[in-house]
Amino acid sequence: MFMGQHMGQQAVHKKSCPMALTDTQLRNAKPQEKLYVLYDEKRLSAEVPPTGNIRWRLKYTINGKEKRISLGTYPEVSLKDAREKRDEMRKIDLFRN
Repeated sequence: MFMGQHMGQQAVHKKSCPMALTDTQLRNAKPQEKLYVLYDEKRLSAEVPPTGNIRWRLKYTINGKEKRISLGTYPEVSLKDAREKRDEMRKIDLFRN
């Protein structure tokens, strides 16, 4: 199953992300009619809703259920900062799944 960018942007397979997200991709992300997701690495993603307010999300699993936590919005939280937050969160046992 392919998930990710659409409307002329490259789709990224959920299980394997060959290239990490770039700041240029984030700057060029334009709102569409429906929310879409730009995937980074290690379960970090950026949601682009119709409002255009890009939100950082980190997926994790607890008790066999997948959950998401917000890490802030872009550009207030940069790609570098989002990755640092992700790495800090992954140090917690909760995010090792």
